[in-house]
Amino acid sequence: MKTSPLTLKSLAATLLIFTALPSAHADRPLAERAIEKSANVARLVERKAYDLRPAELRQINQLLEDIKAIAKGESVDDGSFFEPGPLSTVTANIEGSSYSFKVRGTAQLLQKCLAERAGQSANVDDIEVSLNYVSTKTMRNSAGWWKGSLETCSVLAKGAADLGLGKGIRRGKYLVAFSLEGRESNTYAFKGSTATEIGDQCMDEVEMPGNVDDIAISINGQQALKLRNSGGWWRTKAEVCQKVIQAAANYVD
Repeated sequence: MKTSPLTLKSLAATLLIFTALPSAHADRPLAERAIEKSANVARLVERKAYDLRPAELRQINQLLEDIKAIAKGESVDDGSFFEPGPLSTVTANIEGSSYSFKVRGTAQLLQKCLAERAGQSANVDDIEVSLNYVSTKTMRNSAGWWKGSLETCSVLAKGAADLGLGKGIRRGKYLVAFSLEGRESNTYAFKGSTATEIGDQCMDEVEMPGNVDDIAISINGQQALKLRNSGGWWRTKAEVCQKVIQAAANYVD
């Protein structure tokens, strides 16, 4: 689908300016959440102004709906999914590029990192992560590369966990992120409380890149696991989603 970059950029800029000017009586935390979500829209538009995929358009639409809800003082889903409590600051240097994330745990870190690095297919073998500007960990892949945003972000989350960052996700809630054949255009992240919820999203949104024999999957911010079909191919969306659900079902909280 071709989308006008000028129209979307203008929309994102307008939203960012609008939410950055809360009234004197506005709830500051709500305004900050609106600003954050507006910035997420702007980043998506800037990096994917052309050829936005249906899943990305749905993501932008959901962000816009969240912004409208916040403007009305209504709640959005994040509060019921991630654990309440103080935010931690995770900073990272990934192959010379710097990042900073405010998160409640590894699951949210993975989610934010995937959004920040969406579309970046570069291989990575060097990541440095710091938690709350105190403890630091350097990770190097001497045997090869971490491929694409999923593997990269899951390694980052694992490094933050090693430094003491908790999962930060409510019991019984799951963030299931996976990529097919290591392709950035076939990387997905679904939130849910049951296998049915995750499976329904998978069947609705996954686009098969052809036959698949390699799936990388991360659950609640853990380092990505590799699922390989050594005996052939997963040829249908149903087969791929079934493998994803099986992996999620085997996850031990």
